[in-house]
Amino acid sequence: MAFDAIYGPINFAGREAELVVDLLRTAEVIRLRRMRLLNFDSLVFQDLATVNRLAHSIGVSFLASQLGRFATSEKERLEWIAAALIHDVGILPFGHLLEESLATTAPQFSHESLVRNIIRGTYHETNVYHQILPGRSLGINRVLKRYSLDVDAVIRLIQPGKGQHSILNAPLDIDNLDNIHRMVHLVGLKGARDNLAILQKAMSVRKGHLVFDSSANESISKVVLYRRKMYASMIAHPATVAYNALLLDLAEVAISQDLIHPSNWFLNDADFTELVKGIGDKSAVAQAYVAEQRYELIDYIWLHFDPIHTKLVKQVLKKTRTVSLPEKTELFVWLENCKIHRSVTIRRPNGSKLVCGADGSSLLLATIDKSLRTGTSNSSGTNAPDFGWRARMLKIIDGILPRENFRIMFPEEFDSSEYSLSNQDTKQMRLFDA
Repeated sequence: MAFDAIYGPINFAGREAELVVDLLRTAEVIRLRRMRLLNFDSLVFQDLATVNRLAHSIGVSFLASQLGRFATSEKERLEWIAAALIHDVGILPFGHLLEESLATTAPQFSHESLVRNIIRGTYHETNVYHQILPGRSLGINRVLKRYSLDVDAVIRLIQPGKGQHSILNAPLDIDNLDNIHRMVHLVGLKGARDNLAILQKAMSVRKGHLVFDSSANESISKVVLYRRKMYASMIAHPATVAYNALLLDLAEVAISQDLIHPSNWFLNDADFTELVKGIGDKSAVAQAYVAEQRYELIDYIWLHFDPIHTKLVKQVLKKTRTVSLPEKTELFVWLENCKIHRSVTIRRPNGSKLVCGADGSSLLLATIDKSLRTGTSNSSGTNAPDFGWRARMLKIIDGILPRENFRIMFPEEFDSSEYSLSNQDTKQMRLFDA
């Protein structure tokens, strides 16, 4: 038994319980207890920043267990539960922040191929005998074989292949259902537990796909809105922007100093932080991270647009890099595609489909003062707007993008916007049949 923040008591029985316990004892899964659910130790989302990734993995396996009555056999049911519990075993310290930086120097490194080879026990030249934890060799492959589970079937559940979906990998799957509800519950958004409970009752599996009956309509729209609020707050809340800039700089330093590379990807967050401490005398950024020193947000322009205008927006980005900046500041850029605004296609038990939301992209252009300060910097959006810099940037934007094709937000507007977690309204979304 486990006690969970969003499910309460979690129980597995019989062979399911035996499989879960055996997988929980493997080095690959034990490591997840030492990995944060978030990519970074956010100062803003304090409770969420302390949650480990194993809690999420157990939650996803619990959802897979609940769907087990729709499996065609006990073997398939156990494969669903196993895949759910181990789907994150290839995560790097600091998650995608380091993974994306590592790709610049090691393009052959792939999180997807890493997961496949970990499950097969072949990712390292010593194969299953490689020690992800001191004195502990790989164990997942042995456990799957002990239960006569199809290793390739487990991998396909986690990575179905181009154009394919599974209960673990789809526009709306049990992985992101747990992840989104867990995050918004831990930041205090009301109703997350109840919303997930409704979805648990409404979902089933047909031909390998996760499907939802019509009782889930409103709850699915809330999932889309929860996601929008959560990721918008991570990217553009005025209190997070400067820290994001510091962490991205830290990721670049980690790669340049060879702290993380394809042969030591399995470091956990704490071990990686120890390595960062070790280069404090060589890197001001590393020293700043360890000493809790901060960058400061001066101002930003947050541009929202339809993904079809991405090429034009990249022209905007190129030109804005030439704009003179306020004294002692640097330009910080965050371009995202369908992370905040994403359409979700839902399958019905009768084969019909439902589309919720719409795809969207955004470009954050921020001026950051990287003069390091001890303690909490003035990054709450209370700085006086830099109207001169804004005017220069908006002139470039208006010269490339027609006004009807984008909208602008400034930091002082965030807390009163639809993106704010302080705004508890979850009735702003409509569903449209595909």
